Amino acid sequence: MKTLFKIRDAFALFIIIFTNINAQYYNKPLTIQALNHTTSASAISRSMGDLSLASKNDVSIMFSNPAALQTIHGIQFSFGGLLEYKKNEQIQRWYSLDWLSMFDLFMEGKTADIRDPVINTNKVTVPTYQDSVQRNGRNPNWTHSHNQFVPSFILAAAPFKISNMKFTIGVGFVEYANVNYFYANRTAFNRNLDYITLPISVDPNPEVAYWWADTRLREGSIYGYGGALSATVLENLIVGLSGLYISGTVNDTESREGFGKLEFFSKDFRFTEDTYFVSWKSESNITGFEMTFSSIYRIKNLMLGFSFKLPTKITREFTTEGDSVKGPSNIKLPSKRGSDNITLPLRGSFGIGLSLRSNIFISGEYKYLPYNLAEYTDENGKTTKPWLNCSSYHLGLEYLPMDFLAVRLGYQIKSEVFEQQGNHLPGQSVSYNVYSIGLGINIIDNLQINLGYEYIDMHYEDLWFLNTNINKEKKNTIFGNILFTLK
Repeated sequence: MKTLFKIRDAFALFIIIFTNINAQYYNKPLTIQALNHTTSASAISRSMGDLSLASKNDVSIMFSNPAALQTIHGIQFSFGGLLEYKKNEQIQRWYSLDWLSMFDLFMEGKTADIRDPVINTNKVTVPTYQDSVQRNGRNPNWTHSHNQFVPSFILAAAPFKISNMKFTIGVGFVEYANVNYFYANRTAFNRNLDYITLPISVDPNPEVAYWWADTRLREGSIYGYGGALSATVLENLIVGLSGLYISGTVNDTESREGFGKLEFFSKDFRFTEDTYFVSWKSESNITGFEMTFSSIYRIKNLMLGFSFKLPTKITREFTTEGDSVKGPSNIKLPSKRGSDNITLPLRGSFGIGLSLRSNIFISGEYKYLPYNLAEYTDENGKTTKPWLNCSSYHLGLEYLPMDFLAVRLGYQIKSEVFEQQGNHLPGQSVSYNVYSIGLGINIIDNLQINLGYEYIDMHYEDLWFLNTNINKEKKNTIFGNILFTLK
């Protein structure tokens, strides 16, 4: 009989993990999360609010704005990297319910040390669950920090002429996207509590919910290898084309810690502890190819430009291995292999720049990122559109107080590809502000060092019937590059 129970528990555990019966959609397994977090290679561009169209004399921008290669003054080399400090945090606030005494304190992990009431055994001969406190000391809140250094690009370009027509060719290696990701939910259930915690009619059979904590961690970067070509087609008009082969390996770690069973009665609840821990690891090989076309028109004090990226298909080949199972059913999770992909739609940037004075330049840019049109195809061939539009606005300023020094400022309004739970405007993605500052220093005539700092503070609240989850992400990034030009 014990063997049958173990088989039953193992099968139930497999169903819960791999079919993902969870009302809270954001606890689904890792698939394409964070693939939209592309990296800006240029320290100059990033210091000015990630303006890809306004940069000049900067080979680092070739895969965002290949037309800008025409502005370099000779054979140019560039290499650089970034240092990132990232912190994620979630705080849960549970609401008090008149018909479920102390349920909010229980879910916030504050009932572990509360004593049971003193029972008069002359009146209560057989105590029930209503005569004791439901204890829980598990804190639902969490924080996670991640620091890393990334050598993000090595690039080179050279100008040349054919029949008096100016061209520039470039090649390079860049970090295409930084996909580090962490999310946890320590109050996940196999059904939505919003409906079963309403006052229940008197019934000896309770409503049941199984309770666990989910944690998802992704680490790695996706890199690109490719080249670009630009040409001056008219006196003030330049065009450019780049191609980037995308490749990278991403490592995922996911875990589920089971806590037990909650039973809801008409005016009370009961908790039965039944713990287990499961973790599994995945390795994903990601590939794709991206092409970018751009054009810039310049006159004395005005710059107009645009760029667009053709639809891009990114494929993920993954292998998942069960790492450990601890609990009543000590089984080995089966391995899993598969392939999925996401096709990104046509994306573009439109910008304008003005020289207010000979040493002051300002620019604005709109990045059209209709990721709501992106199509994700899972391992079973089912196609969905899981993302939201995350188009963004960018402003930047460059001031040259001296011939050898440039001061840069930037501001962005960016968005994520998801919305908060309980959004009053369905379909509107989570947005946040990005601030940046940087310096450019000409050490000698043909050697320039560019340094910058970027700050992101994202905050959003998931609103449920019973609780609010306050989510925060803060990111501090220091970046830089060295430009060397042979004239």
